[in-house]
Amino acid sequence: MKAATTIALIQGSIRENRYNDVIAGWVADRLHGEGFNTVRVDPVAPDLLPLQSGSGLAARALRDLLAPVEGAVIVTPEINHAYPGALKTLLDEIGDELAAKPVGFVSYGDESGGLRAVEALRPILSQLETTTLRDTVSFAHPRQRFGIDGELSDPADLRQMNEAMSQLSGRLRWWCEALTPARSRMPLPEMA
Repeated sequence: MKAATTIALIQGSIRENRYNDVIAGWVADRLHGEGFNTVRVDPVAPDLLPLQSGSGLAARALRDLLAPVEGAVIVTPEINHAYPGALKTLLDEIGDELAAKPVGFVSYGDESGGLRAVEALRPILSQLETTTLRDTVSFAHPRQRFGIDGELSDPADLRQMNEAMSQLSGRLRWWCEALTPARSRMPLPEMA
């Protein structure tokens, strides 16, 4: 039996009372249900929070978390038509740990569901030489849609979002299975 694919679940918010934990928990449950293992990359974790002040030790801890994963899913809110600054700080500390690995997005926000944050992240992830997935799982007005149990309240909404997450997971798996052996066979050339 093939070992489960390990994915980094990168949380994009450090705000107090952040809703990111609810969305990331929902995503982790779905990824586990699709047979993935997840490694949480949470910018408020004690080892990573010092990234916000430029800690080299925190950057090393981040890289050590990301190096063994086969892909990633970023869970990000949209704040003022963009992604949070803490997420950009985290991404700026990544070297080649996500190079030639697929990255999916789950976003949330008001009317746009966080899609502007995702589109603003794509060029950054391209610079890191990742393969970003086209499809995105997006939650508009998530606080009105999720119950206190961390699940979507409306059965039709739950069904639709589960289908969207299943599609994202399928594409993520395909890219992981294509790129993992490719990285072993032929590593990316060093960048100048």
